[in-house]
Amino acid sequence: MNTKKDFHKIQFGKNIWICPSWEDASILPKEGVIIDMDSGLAFGTHKTTDLCLQYFGSKPTKRFNCD
Repeated sequence: MNTKKDFHKIQFGKNIWICPSWEDASILPKEGVIIDMDSGLAFGTHKTTDLCLQYFGSKPTKRFNCD
């Protein structure tokens, strides 16, 4: 799997976006929660992913950077 070819911006719920570094986050809604994250092959396959996104979704609009 070519991660850069196969992983693009993804919206979760109404206002959460996961955006890898090779995608343009500036076109995403300013009122959204933007999580800058370069995904691995297992992204989204664990319950912790869902729980973390629920947590982020319950917070005021912020920008998160996951290095």
